[in-house]
Amino acid sequence: MSSALITGASSGVGYHYAVQLAERKYNLVIVSNELSINDVAAEISDKYKVTVWPLCLNLADTDAARRLFDYCQANSIEIEILICNAGIFFFKEFNDASDEVISTMTLLHVYTPTMLCKLFGNEMKKQHRGNILIMSSLSAWTPYPGISTYAVSKRYLKDFGRVYHHEMKHYGVGVTTICPGAINTGILPLNNRMRKIAMSLGVMSTPEKIAKKALHAMFRNRICVVPGLLNKIAVPIVMILPIWAIRGMLHKMLSNH
Repeated sequence: MSSALITGASSGVGYHYAVQLAERKYNLVIVSNELSINDVAAEISDKYKVTVWPLCLNLADTDAARRLFDYCQANSIEIEILICNAGIFFFKEFNDASDEVISTMTLLHVYTPTMLCKLFGNEMKKQHRGNILIMSSLSAWTPYPGISTYAVSKRYLKDFGRVYHHEMKHYGVGVTTICPGAINTGILPLNNRMRKIAMSLGVMSTPEKIAKKALHAMFRNRICVVPGLLNKIAVPIVMILPIWAIRGMLHKMLSNH
């Protein structure tokens, strides 16, 4: 039976990646720094009758990717699908953010997914099969004040994913990058009123829907996908909006959450 590895799988989009792949009868290695990952593993294993290996691991550790790879090698788990999903978000000017949160975000969004792709991608390359799904963001096109570190790290993932796609396609390995807009999860600190407005306008989606669209794109070997018509339209618009306008909107959305 084929196996998939999903980071950040204890909740949100990562949880739904795990569920939807279990529905397709993939065995799973699911990773999170939350102890609840064990409960998620038990739930999915019991419901879908697949093998689930839960790992509680801080993916912002510099050796996290190597430890994950070594675990799979030691347990003879061949990863056919790698989903680099784990991430954090904060809205704060760069110099006002703590050293710890900047370090965590950089490691989580840049270093660890890069090394996961290196380690597991090399094995897929040898086998001439496999798929890698990288979670970027619509904000990869909007490196504005308040979300500078987040947006730039997601820009890295978007650009890396596109280049890696072309490197790996010659070996029968697919690499797809998904760039969703706002997702209705706890990672985005919106108040309930703004969540309802965003959902009603269609600029925010559910994690279940994003996971479904991302997996569909991955299995079709798409290069880079922006889910949702409004988000596709938004990309060229936000690129020409002045910084003061974006900053004002972000402050309004994320204040008093």
